[in-house]
This record gives sequence, structure tokens and C-alpha cells, in this order.
Amino acid sequence: MPAKPLTSNAYQIELAILAAGSSQRFGGIKQLHKYGDMTLLQRVCEQLNQSKSQFMHFRVMLGANAERVSASLNECYDCRHVVHWQRGMSESIKQAVHCVSEKTTHLMVCLGDQIAISSDDIDALVQASRAWPQRLVCAQFKSDCQNKVTTVNGVPAIFPRAYFKDLLALQGDKGARALLASSSHAAPSDTPICVNMPNAAVDIDTQSDLEALSRSGFKR
Repeated sequence: MPAKPLTSNAYQIELAILAAGSSQRFGGIKQLHKYGDMTLLQRVCEQLNQSKSQFMHFRVMLGANAERVSASLNECYDCRHVVHWQRGMSESIKQAVHCVSEKTTHLMVCLGDQIAISSDDIDALVQASRAWPQRLVCAQFKSDCQNKVTTVNGVPAIFPRAYFKDLLALQGDKGARALLASSSHAAPSDTPICVNMPNAAVDIDTQSDLEALSRSGFKR
């Protein structure tokens, strides 16, 4: 049975979009690359901003080319510079945790290159988190790596405050995927609540990824 849902006043969630990387594999400033009439990062921000979920704060964690990327975004987004972004994704996550207010009960983390994520996807995650407020909630999707399809727990994900200390202990560029893996939790009550989200499988690492997405007919 789910835990008793928190009231609207008690459930306070913030959002952090991780977009601090230097995009070496992409061969350019990925955050500023145009796809249609918007940049990749603008698309992610706009989709998440259309969510019906009431985020206390909407932060974009920037690192490489921070000034140029920040200038490309609407002023409504709180852009934060990750000082040690070269150390990997963990630094962006840790700084996002340090930024949250004392009243914040949950933090959602999303990647700045997950351009297929929709506002409905985000709302589904928040709805699950409100129903199970003490549990990790994450996207679950199929990943095709070297012709082997596996089921993956990943971001977007929502972390209750009780897990903030685990986020602060992260190192390197692996992010929080280990925390989200069902096998990493001894007690069944600690396993993540997984929301089926095929759109989360789409992230843009290379120009080839973008070309494949375009060929698929993606228009959002």
C-alpha cells in the first residue's frame, strides 16, 4: 500500500536540469544546437515548464559555456554555474542538492539532452511521487547497447529528502543510476517506484543520435 500522500503544502518539489557538460562527443556546444526553431536545451526546458506540477524552483545546472547557454534561456529559469563541472555529472547533482530550500521535500533530476521527455511524462512521475512520497521514483525504459536490449531505471527521477545525503556522496560522471537500480536496495520497501517512460530512452550524445531522431519523425 502507498504511504499516505503528502498534502499540497507538505509536498514541496524542486527541479534541476543537468546541462553542464562540454559535449565532447557531440562535436559542438550541444546545449545551443538548433533542432527546429529552438535549441536542444530550450526544448527540454519548455516541455518541463509546461508541466502541471508545481515546482518551487526550476534550476538549470550549467558548466561549460555557461554564459552563452544561460543567455539563450528564458529569464524565468534559474541558471546556476557548477564550479567543478569537469569532475562529472555528480558535481551538478550535488550542487543542485545544496541549492534546495529548507522546505523542499523532493528533488527531480532531468538531463538537458532528453528532448523527447514531455510534460505528461513529468506529471506522471510527480503523481507517483505524491502517492509514494518516501520512495524513489524514476523513469523506466528500454536501452539498446551493443545490440543488447536491457531495461533501465534512470532519469528523470525524483529523490525524497531522505536520499539527499546519498546524492551528496556521488562521485564522477555516473550520476545517480546506481541509486535507482532496484538491485541496490536490500529491502523491497526501498526499491524505486518505476514509471514506464519510453521517451526517457532518447538522449542526444552525438550528431548521429540527432540525425536518427530526425529520421524517426520526431517533431515536438
